Amino acid sequence: MDACPSEAISKNENGIVLVEEKLCTGCKLCLTACPISALQFNIEKSIVEKCTLCPHLVSDKGLEPACVVACPTGALYFGETNNVINRIRERRIKSVFSLRGAVVYGGLVEYHQK
Repeated sequence: MDACPSEAISKNENGIVLVEEKLCTGCKLCLTACPISALQFNIEKSIVEKCTLCPHLVSDKGLEPACVVACPTGALYFGETNNVINRIRERRIKSVFSLRGAVVYGGLVEYHQK
């Protein structure tokens, strides 16, 4: 977030990092600064974008992001790290989901099955 000279990157109250498209100048400084490579440059718009994790669902309604709800295999998890790990343990998922496959967003973790 500190890498953005136009202050287009911020965290919401849930710790989700968001990019404000109207403020982004497309300088790409944040791309190399992002520790988890969550940002992508949109060539058509000349701005940086990232998954928003559906703040209109998570923050406003207390729901999970749409991708987690829609995942047909149940491979995506969202929430606080300890809660996600406990849910995985409860399902007895061992080798398919490892901590090496985790993407962490400001204290929230999302697991991807490969």
